[in-house]
Amino acid sequence: MFATRIYLSSLFILLGCQFMPAQVLRVDLPRLGSIDDEGLHVSVSTPKPTMPLVLPNIDTVGARFYSLFYTRISDGDLLVYFMTIPTRAGQHIFIDTNLNNDLRDDGLPHLFPDSSNSFIFQVASPRDPNALTRFLLQRRPDLPESSLVHFLDVNGNLQPRQARFWAAAASASSFTGARGTFFFDSRLSLKRGSTQIGSQKQEIGLFDYNNDGFFNGKDDVLLVDFPHPGKLEYFACSIAFDDVFAFDTLRLTVSNADPYGRWVELAITSKPVSVFKPTKAENLARDGFTTTAIDEALWALQVNSIEGDTIALSHFRGRFLLLNFWGEWCKPCLDEIPVLVKAS
Repeated sequence: MFATRIYLSSLFILLGCQFMPAQVLRVDLPRLGSIDDEGLHVSVSTPKPTMPLVLPNIDTVGARFYSLFYTRISDGDLLVYFMTIPTRAGQHIFIDTNLNNDLRDDGLPHLFPDSSNSFIFQVASPRDPNALTRFLLQRRPDLPESSLVHFLDVNGNLQPRQARFWAAAASASSFTGARGTFFFDSRLSLKRGSTQIGSQKQEIGLFDYNNDGFFNGKDDVLLVDFPHPGKLEYFACSIAFDDVFAFDTLRLTVSNADPYGRWVELAITSKPVSVFKPTKAENLARDGFTTTAIDEALWALQVNSIEGDTIALSHFRGRFLLLNFWGEWCKPCLDEIPVLVKAS
């Protein structure tokens, strides 16, 4: 009888261990923002809608019309349209938040006062009213003055070269970059928090890659700041939900992610560490870098240096040559300039 009790007790302990849940670390993500490597983007207005819109029955003198990328669907991009009307206090903004191309049934217009630089609005998913995508509009981007002068003049107009670039990008030939006819826009698609993992404090976030208001989709990712402490960057910090990553002696994987980005659960696992699997488009781009051949016409190019000298690329034939294509609106491009100068 005593031996039987021991056997039953051992069996109970064994079964209990087998069904004991894996150790899970839950991280709350209370902060909303953008990824740290997001570049600058200018939303250009037009004096008339680019798509048929039903307008409210009001005076629309001075109205400007905008469209913002919302999310990708099977047959193309889904856009959010909005209209601004100038007032003495700022701009009234009419937003098609229910995505029906009708500006009459979205509630009262919002006031973006002249005294404010930033305005945030949100669009609910047609599939779930709790899945929210947030958009940030700014008259001036968050840049130091030394960089800001490359984008705006003292009156808040776009610099001429910037205006020409964004007019071409938006196919808006009449756009001149005048103050009040554009916004710097970004998507607040990152929910972030911090936790202690092993001996380290880590910044962690969920990135809504598809920008559809859901943070647990197949292309959404976990961001962890171990490459650059305090920064959550898509290209440097992304971890797919089925990947395994390591901190100290711990191996972790995502066991559950809140669809609205409020928290993420990380489970300790014994599986081997794996690497992030880029999206198909990024794989194609990466493959392209390894297979592209230089066109012979490249060597015939001549360019002007910042000192005003003429440089023929043919002078560099047979030597190592770095060609860096960048733009003043691209924050990561600006951040890497000191590194390029040091390398030079």
